[in-house]
Amino acid sequence: MRSPREKPPESPTAIPPFRTAAAFLAVWAGLNALVQFSWPFGEIRLPELLMPSQELFAALWVLCISAWLKLRFQKGMAAGLAGFMIFAAVFRAADRLVPLYFDREFNLFIDGRFLPDLVSLLYDTTASGLFFAWSAAAAAGAGIAFFLIYGGFRWLQRYFEQDGRRTVFMAAANLLLTLSLGCVLFAPTPGGRVFSPGIWPRIAAEIGFILTVEKTRRHQLDLLETAVRRMARLPSSLDRLNGRNVYLIFVESYGETVFEDPRHFGMIAPVLRRLSADDRFSACSNYLRSPTISGSSWLAHGTLAGGVMTDTHLKFKLLLGSRIKPMAHYFMRAGYRTVCVMPGTKTPRPEDAWFEFQGKYDANALGYRGPAFGWVTMPDQFVLDTICRKEIRTAESPLFIEFILVSSHAAFHLQPQYIEDWSRVGDGSVFHDLEMRTFPVVWPDLTNASEAYATSIAYVLTVIEGFLHQCLDRKALVIVVGDHQPSPQITGEGRSRSVPIHIISPSPDLLAPFLKRGYTPGFIPEQPPPHPGMDTFLEGFLEDFSSR
Repeated sequence: MRSPREKPPESPTAIPPFRTAAAFLAVWAGLNALVQFSWPFGEIRLPELLMPSQELFAALWVLCISAWLKLRFQKGMAAGLAGFMIFAAVFRAADRLVPLYFDREFNLFIDGRFLPDLVSLLYDTTASGLFFAWSAAAAAGAGIAFFLIYGGFRWLQRYFEQDGRRTVFMAAANLLLTLSLGCVLFAPTPGGRVFSPGIWPRIAAEIGFILTVEKTRRHQLDLLETAVRRMARLPSSLDRLNGRNVYLIFVESYGETVFEDPRHFGMIAPVLRRLSADDRFSACSNYLRSPTISGSSWLAHGTLAGGVMTDTHLKFKLLLGSRIKPMAHYFMRAGYRTVCVMPGTKTPRPEDAWFEFQGKYDANALGYRGPAFGWVTMPDQFVLDTICRKEIRTAESPLFIEFILVSSHAAFHLQPQYIEDWSRVGDGSVFHDLEMRTFPVVWPDLTNASEAYATSIAYVLTVIEGFLHQCLDRKALVIVVGDHQPSPQITGEGRSRSVPIHIISPSPDLLAPFLKRGYTPGFIPEQPPPHPGMDTFLEGFLEDFSSR
């Protein structure tokens, strides 16, 4: 029991009016600043923290109405609203980051499923101790923010128990709404507002997407069926290849910026000069427009393989369930052994079945015994050397091999040394003895990654040069193509989605169809925009190398 001299704890109802009003404003301001915080912190400005939050204003309104109606479950309501505030902060962060890194709008319906991949990328590109420290800090920060917001809402619920305070709040709220509407309708300059930008328009857009997704799905299915009929009319025998091996090499993040940005071109120019001067093969080059930028490489793989532009994850999923036949299907029907090499894939993926490869080498099947390089599971040199030994030199039938190289994958901070003597590569153990090249890049901040990026591309092109010397026979055709441009933090905003494509062969007759289609002789593409989409490549390839 409380002794007679002890005072009961103060509640909002026991504090004098002027003090409760000040306390109310202090709690509102503190909560307002808290819910306005969002990643990246560097983009937050003080005026944004001071401007009233739409989400918090709506929550206060709900708390006031619930107090007036004397609704039960007040604690549950406070917890639910606190959870919504955390969700709003995360949503705003995603809305800032996705356009920054992928040059497209964030879509909760589609992008939410990639959260495990994001966590995996963070884990692979960050030192273990730092990753767990950041994870613990993020979890602790979210927990602290939740309980601070929850505590503030509980205080406000008690504050709104008095009729007069609810009346004052409603009057002030109506005044704010009137001022906000006035700013929208009568402000002399655009951008004048009382409230900070809220997530409501974006939530409405998300709901609209979900409500219309079936219509979008039906439209895309119609396009896929049209493509099926178009492809069925094309010659597809590939007999004009005369059984020559074909190697399709995807180079991660190999974009037009490599040739357009002097900082990048200066670092790859020596490799291009060596390739151009090599009389053992000839080349021609062009640009293709990728369906994606900075990531989601599978969209590029699907687009090139199927001859249909799959520039969203929804379209890619529909492609996998369609009657479209992938590139490997035509090679297999022409008597080729088809092989896909995916060193970045660590676990089986059901979607790989659509590509119809007879042989598959993922990270486990390649048998690498060396160190990882951040997210990069193994050096591209090891990958090409292994397939050269296991498939190319032992082949008993013509080969179509698709390589999905990974050494130029973000964050570019750890890179392998190139080994001049390919006989030393072996199972990759030798890379334990070679010092890694390191760069001060901490993903996801790639603002200082330009040098590291260009160095990684130069490395991959050097590896491909070595592969051409080691494994290219006199009849082979090599197609080297980028999957997408790197992050806009590297290229700059507003850049195209174009990627270079090189056609390489010791047989000049294999290059003739590409030159006829406008490819530039050599390794430097010079075609002006607009560039054809990746979806146009398969149709042209079938027409050029098939008589029936």
